[in-house]
Amino acid sequence: MNRIKRVMLVFLVLFLLYLGFQYVQAYVYYLDLQEDLSVANNQYHALEMENLQLQESLAHVGSLSYIEKIAREELSLVKDGETLLILIKDK
Repeated sequence: MNRIKRVMLVFLVLFLLYLGFQYVQAYVYYLDLQEDLSVANNQYHALEMENLQLQESLAHVGSLSYIEKIAREELSLVKDGETLLILIKDK
């Protein structure tokens, strides 16, 4: 009977060690997932800020004043009644 109690105690201790090991593994996995979540949240917020900046740029580029500015400066277009002057620099 004494031997059976020892065997049962050894199995109980081994079982508790196994459960403890499983708990530690699960906790380490949980910490890794928390870190991954934190990194993903940081990336999300950075992309959200970039998206807002791009939306502001898009709104600016789509405005009539910007389109007129580009037409005048880069395409040398003028409104009716205006005269285009082209300056030539001497070398």
